[in-house]
Amino acid sequence: MNIQLKDILTAYEAEHYIESLQIFEITELGCKKWFTQDEILQKLNFQAHINAITRSDEFIMEAFCTFDKIKPQIYDLIMTEMWKQYVFPYLKSHFTELTSIRSYRILQHEAIV
Repeated sequence: MNIQLKDILTAYEAEHYIESLQIFEITELGCKKWFTQDEILQKLNFQAHINAITRSDEFIMEAFCTFDKIKPQIYDLIMTEMWKQYVFPYLKSHFTELTSIRSYRILQHEAIV
């Protein structure tokens, strides 16, 4: 794994990101704010992996507990699963090459959360 300094979050940055997480409705999946939050979750996920690999302080999990953001993450997982099961099958045939990237990010989101 090639970890660069720019990829590492401080505990303060992680807390700021986690505190700002919000709940999106299924109709908002794929909107600009949702994609911004998805990027934040990717950074947090990466940092949590770094912390686990290096056996360092688990400040990501601690911040999720401190700011009571575990329930919203569970909601996010359920919402993403619902979208994948009930919405995506109807849209799959209508995606162009450009929007297929967007749909892939939504499908990938489940693994990140």
